[in-house]
Parts: sequence; structure tokens; C-alpha cells
Amino acid sequence: MSTTSNSRGNAFRLAFILAALVTLGPVTIGRADDPAPKEQPPAEKPVPPDAPLPAEKTPAVEGQPPRVDVLGRHVPVELKSVAIRKLDRDKDLKTMRVNTKMLAEAKEPLVIEVRAAMPFDLRPQTSWPVIVLNGEVLRSSQFARNDPTKLVAVVPNRAMLKDRNRVEVYWVGRESSTRTKKPLTFRPEDVK
Repeated sequence: MSTTSNSRGNAFRLAFILAALVTLGPVTIGRADDPAPKEQPPAEKPVPPDAPLPAEKTPAVEGQPPRVDVLGRHVPVELKSVAIRKLDRDKDLKTMRVNTKMLAEAKEPLVIEVRAAMPFDLRPQTSWPVIVLNGEVLRSSQFARNDPTKLVAVVPNRAMLKDRNRVEVYWVGRESSTRTKKPLTFRPEDVK
């Protein structure tokens, strides 16, 4: 058996090497005393016309602590004040979303307003704060209009009140980490 050389393969290899050298261009070999080559800044990618705008950085509110601590845990909702009053159907039903069936069955409905020490995070999310009165969640809890520190809810029956009433707030789904540490109290005589 004889060994033959593949002259076509050699020619093809030579043509490929030449094409690669022409495509890549001249290669400079640096000397040891040459300064390091400067890095070019990365070219900005073109932005499609229908791309969303970059998020705006919202300035931090002075004196407002972060909503999560340094370990990323949610912080409790601390309360500043609580007020309870009779439901004014003309005024309150214009500013609150209330279940009409619950309102029809309500006996002496009241409105409870809770003011937090710090503003609530009003950005859309999968959790929301609720007012808890004497251990019972008020399902009508909602943010007050034009006031990021206030929650309101309808107490459907005045009979829910006790001699000393305990009010706290927590975010649904994060009860243990966001529940009020120092609940506020009021008496039935405080109803306006």
C-alpha cells in the first residue's frame, strides 16, 4: 500500500488560512515596553422604538425608613392613631368601595380609620394591608384616597366592639413579619 498526498486538501488548507488572515487583518505583536492597550467602551445597543423606558428612580422620602430591613425581611406596620365613627352613607359611600350586600345586612355600621407611622407602599403588588379589630380581619380594609398613611374599613356591626378594643394591621401573606408590634386601643365611648 502506498501513501499518497492529498494535494487538493493542502491547497484548501492554504486558501482557508489566507482568507482568515485577510479577514482578521494585520495582527500587531506588542513589545514588553509598550503600554497596555486601552479598552474601548462597549458600544451601545440600538434600542427598538417600542421598547419600554427605563425605570425612573424615585427619590427617597426624608425620614422614611426602608420597607425591608437589611436582611430583606419585611418590617412591621407601626400605628400612629385610630379613629372610629358612624358611617355617613352619603359621604363615605362616595369615597370607599363597600360590598353592598354587607352594607344591606349591617346593623349600626361604623367606619374605622387607622393612620400608620410611615406611608404605605402604594405600588401594585400581590399583598395588601388589612385592619384587624379584636382579632377579626375587616375585609373591607382599603387605602384612604389621597393619604398614603391611612387605611379605612367598615365595621358592619357596632356589636363587634368590646369594652376595650384592640386594633392592628398586617399585610396579607406576610402576617408574621408585618403585624403591628404595638396595637392601639379604643373604647366604645370614643365612637364619634
